Amino acid sequence: MALNIKSPEAEKDVRRLAELTGESLTEAMHKAVRERLERLSAEDESAKTARWAEITPSLRKYSPRPSWTRALRTRSSGTMIKGRSIERADHCR
Repeated sequence: MALNIKSPEAEKDVRRLAELTGESLTEAMHKAVRERLERLSAEDESAKTARWAEITPSLRKYSPRPSWTRALRTRSSGTMIKGRSIERADHCR
């Protein structure tokens, strides 16, 4: 599929980029578009993360977690199931 660039300024910019990088017109344009898409995607993820950080306190305020999940979050070693470590549960077999 071919592109028809109707803007002389855009064509000039693509040609300059290709000249500076030593790439073909197609390579230069493709890499530029790909880099911009990656940047926009990263910005979108940052915006989502910021939005979640903004609303999380409200979510916690109106929908508190059960106490056993707090134990899951605070314990740093061992796997926890409903506030009990698996190591403790294993000896009951």
